[in-house]
Amino acid sequence: MVKFFKVFGSIIGACLLIVAVGTVALVTLVDPNDYKNRIAEEVRKRTGRTVEFTGDISLSYFPWLGLETGPVRMANPDSFGGGDFMSLDRAGIQIKLMPLLKKDVQVSFVTVEGLKLNFIRNAKGEVNWEFTPELPAPAAAAAASGTAPGAAPKTSQAPQAIKDADGFADNTVATPLETLPALLVDSFAITRADITFTDEQTGTTRALKDLSLATSAITLGKPVDLTIKTKVESNIPRMESDVDFHTTFMLAHDLTRIELDNQTLNVDAKGNTFPGGSLSLRQQGAMSYDLMQQIFNVRSFSANAYDADLSASGKLSLAEAPMFHGKVAVECTLRDTFKALGLELKTADASVLDKAALSFTIAASPVQVALSNINGTLDDTNFSGAVRIRQFARPEIKAELAVTALDADRYMPLTTDGKTENETPPAKDNTSEADKNNAPAQNSTADKPDTSGKTATSGSGTAKDNKPAAAQPAKAAPAQSGKPAVAGEADKAAGEEPFISAEARKALRKLLLDASLKVGAFTVQKVYLTDMDIKVTAKDGIFKVSPCSANLFEGRYDADITADIRNKDTRSSVSLNAKNLQVAPITATFMGDPRATGTANWQTNLYATGDTVQEVLSTLNGKGSFSVTDGAVLGVQIVPDKVKGEIRNSKVDKADDSLRKQSFERLSGTYVVRSGRVTNKDLALVAPNIKGSGAGYADLYQDKVDFKAVVRITGLPKIPVTVTGALSAPLYEFDARALLKATFSNLGDLLPIPGLTGDDAGTKKQNGGKDEKKPKNPLEQLGKGLQQLFQQ
Repeated sequence: MVKFFKVFGSIIGACLLIVAVGTVALVTLVDPNDYKNRIAEEVRKRTGRTVEFTGDISLSYFPWLGLETGPVRMANPDSFGGGDFMSLDRAGIQIKLMPLLKKDVQVSFVTVEGLKLNFIRNAKGEVNWEFTPELPAPAAAAAASGTAPGAAPKTSQAPQAIKDADGFADNTVATPLETLPALLVDSFAITRADITFTDEQTGTTRALKDLSLATSAITLGKPVDLTIKTKVESNIPRMESDVDFHTTFMLAHDLTRIELDNQTLNVDAKGNTFPGGSLSLRQQGAMSYDLMQQIFNVRSFSANAYDADLSASGKLSLAEAPMFHGKVAVECTLRDTFKALGLELKTADASVLDKAALSFTIAASPVQVALSNINGTLDDTNFSGAVRIRQFARPEIKAELAVTALDADRYMPLTTDGKTENETPPAKDNTSEADKNNAPAQNSTADKPDTSGKTATSGSGTAKDNKPAAAQPAKAAPAQSGKPAVAGEADKAAGEEPFISAEARKALRKLLLDASLKVGAFTVQKVYLTDMDIKVTAKDGIFKVSPCSANLFEGRYDADITADIRNKDTRSSVSLNAKNLQVAPITATFMGDPRATGTANWQTNLYATGDTVQEVLSTLNGKGSFSVTDGAVLGVQIVPDKVKGEIRNSKVDKADDSLRKQSFERLSGTYVVRSGRVTNKDLALVAPNIKGSGAGYADLYQDKVDFKAVVRITGLPKIPVTVTGALSAPLYEFDARALLKATFSNLGDLLPIPGLTGDDAGTKKQNGGKDEKKPKNPLEQLGKGLQQLFQQ
């Protein structure tokens, strides 16, 4: 046995001697530079590209098996106009020799310096990263004919499926190696690399400039630091950015799991493609990927850009159908974020857009997306809700949103003059102090033009003889296709724009929708609403809004709205019921000050067919009613106090004596709508010593109005009032002062009102024969009060 070990030891020693001698001989006698041409030829045969070694190649054998080369270049195909596809200044690798015998890979370093890669797609669509091996002449001819040399032509044959030992198709996913030789790389580095992609068809160029990549020691099962830095450039759109990425990753021994910790990404970019012309991104995270279960786990993720913070966490499963479940949160100061995005916003309230936050839980798959536990804040407003979307081919959407309180007026953008857009200015009170005292105006009509649409005349002249040119109704456009003419070509053109396109109509027919909105308090255009409740549903092309209700103006409104888009033309209907609305806050909201009081009720049912404004107006039908009870018109009196004082002992002894307001018991009426024409036949006004009635129509489609009303004051003749012309600019025609002067010129003996007749001799006698200024005629004041009423 001892002799055996001696012989065996001698053999081993001899083998090691041979290896040592061979290694020395290989190092001393073999020069790798002698093989550069042969290496280049082999590369050319296999890739069809020319390779040139302009530097030296060096080898090392012990204790490291190493290879290092100087500058190398690989040319582009001739069809790309020459140039290099790839070049590098230096590359090297060293592997420890003896551990390889134990399947233990120990790499001292892998380094690449000055790498340049140029990817090109030329104008013909050819790319330079496809390699075509060169074939010998017989092989090339056979390749051209599609057959191997000396072989029969190939027949079309479907690829054979890979089968397992039992003959069944093997569809299983290859699993990672359970064991892998130990791997150790002390360092891996790429420095001064440039990678460029040029698309000659579009003229675009993308490039990674000065790319560097460096790692710490790479060992399976241990953390490895990875750092990547580069500059990204693009010509279309023009953009350049600095990118700095760092992470600590770990690859499991069996390659079943990858861990990324302390991951950071910093991007500083400039270019027109970014909002505001620049981007500053700071991102951090920690995540892992399980290759066996195919689960990507985002333990933490945060990012900051444009002064907004985003955070997220969750799991993405790729085992079968991709599924993601996680949480997302966003927080920012909206005004700063908009400014960073290049948007300078000026709002009615400069303190808004201060605080904004949103968080939700998301569950997503190829067939649905669900957002639950939605919670958000916008300044003083809080909201919560949930959204779910299923079956994207035929979307089924269910959404709920609850809002505490929102004042939209605070967010209205300011115009250049400092006013909010769409602001309704309060009605300007042009009543002079003389008018407020029930006295006739002293200024002539030449000095103060009438802007009310009414015309004051004297003597026997009529209102129609003195119509101002500015008040003429717009001329109607010629009738087309048998339809009545409409007012104004511009309005007609605008009305022909469809509400929805044919493509949108087709998509909306597939929509299944169930959405609800509840708002505790909402203010828009100074209208204050509370307890808003809106629900929108859609199925098979029928959209319904019911309920649609809220409290406003100390009353409540309820509405039901339906739109049927199943056919070519949309069929719509609206049912509205407004109860106990207070007139005082209504007039204060829209006119600046309370102009009237009372309780208003309005009920209507309307329906129409069409997809443009004009089609809807021309087919609008329905009916409704309205009433205002226990009210008053503030700031005017049809029967002034001085008149009432003079006639208090006459038959007119029940006139309202409240200061500067005209009370009424009821103003009511009903209407019928046919083809856009609203017809009223029973307008009624009931007030102390005053009654009014009226009838007429307003044609919404033709923009016309023709309405006649009569006001009756106890003891006085009827006062006619007409409203005619264009509905957008109506003419109010009546001359109360001239009518009353002519009617009551001979009633001086019945009503002892000073100044009613032309005889004022008695007045002169009482004043010692002095000619005093005549007192104001109270009947003129009465006419002025009537004019003020119809100017409201």
